[in-house]
Amino acid sequence: MLRILTTVFTLVLGELLLQCSAVPVAIADGPVPLQRPKVDLAILEQELNPTDFNITCTTRDSDSIGIFSGNPNLNSRWRNGYIVQIAPQWSKILSKKYFRDKIIYFYISGTAQAQLIEGARYEISTKICIPIMKWPTGSAPSGDYVYIQKGGSGSGCYSDGIGRRGGRQIINLQDPGCVTKGIIMHENIHAMGFHHEQVRPDRNNYITVYPNEIVDGSKRQYPVPNLPGLVTFGVPYDFSSIMHYGSYDFSKYGNPTMRKKDDSIIVKQRNGLTNNDVAKLRKMYNC
Repeated sequence: MLRILTTVFTLVLGELLLQCSAVPVAIADGPVPLQRPKVDLAILEQELNPTDFNITCTTRDSDSIGIFSGNPNLNSRWRNGYIVQIAPQWSKILSKKYFRDKIIYFYISGTAQAQLIEGARYEISTKICIPIMKWPTGSAPSGDYVYIQKGGSGSGCYSDGIGRRGGRQIINLQDPGCVTKGIIMHENIHAMGFHHEQVRPDRNNYITVYPNEIVDGSKRQYPVPNLPGLVTFGVPYDFSSIMHYGSYDFSKYGNPTMRKKDDSIIVKQRNGLTNNDVAKLRKMYNC
């Protein structure tokens, strides 16, 4: 833990020194390519893991979707690129991400949390055919884009739209509690166009949901959306998908909210994209 704290302190100190001593440079006219993060993201995520702060959440998974709108698989693709803006609270320097012309643009600084957010997006970018670019500091987003805001205690982890909704849409990351690579990737995949795995139109072939066991405010997370043309892209149902809830998420009484058809428990994973997650993204974006 001392090594982790030292690493994070060094990163933050270096950021401050850079801001104090750097010679002003001209802002580029357009976005620049996304680079691999320069720090060990495993160290950053370990330092920022909510369990290190003994966080007690009201539910086992505070992920939520604010709006079910449009057809996430067909009409809500980021055809002109996935565009994101990062709230300035994540960094000493304003950070943004922007999507246009099938390219994902954003800009971000080098603080620990910003590096973690950048690293999660970078990992997604290595799996799909949509380029991800950075907007330089000082650029302003326009058109359709996702604003990644830093939420306070109790605000949860959520995307307020599935796929491109038009104009500004929100990804909220409660801090502390939601700043882990897997949660960041999960919410970005919502914004890129996917619902939860357990609401696929074929889900009843694989799981049984127990509505009476779900906390009242979260029951809307479980019904299969009534959206014409909702498809699975022919990818097998994936219990290990980064988009799948666990059996005890949003449990009202501590009992399972859903089980596999063989009555076994579903263990949620938020370590990264599975092969099936990647396959769906690639098919959705014609990679």
